[in-house]
Amino acid sequence: MGGADVGRVERRRYGDLQSEQRPGYAAEPAYTSALASFRAAGGTAVAYVHTHNSDGSLRTAAAVDDEINRYRSFYQFDGIFIDEMSNTNTDLTYYSTLFRLDQAKNANYLVIGNPGTNVPSGYSAAADKLVRSRTTP
Repeated sequence: MGGADVGRVERRRYGDLQSEQRPGYAAEPAYTSALASFRAAGGTAVAYVHTHNSDGSLRTAAAVDDEINRYRSFYQFDGIFIDEMSNTNTDLTYYSTLFRLDQAKNANYLVIGNPGTNVPSGYSAAADKLVRSRTTP
């Protein structure tokens, strides 16, 4: 992959799995079935992870990586949706680290970052795609 495709993510093609329990500690049969159906219909399924704690500080890369690993152990995904991404150069190393950790496990996984706004050009090293807007077509 490599280099971020900066723009909106087409919602009809991508779907992310979110739950109150995050990935939890066991697979949910309803999620397994829904994901299989979505992927069979040509959708790209991505697991949702957030990057900030409730106090606004960044979660540790190890905590986010653990959440991603739990998703992967339970479900078939095509990638990861990294939410709450910042848009400052100060946090670029953090997001680049998450991207490298993910790509080291499966270079074909799609990594979608969601800063929700424009980002410095260096963020192209932190995701395959960046969401700048929640506007849908």
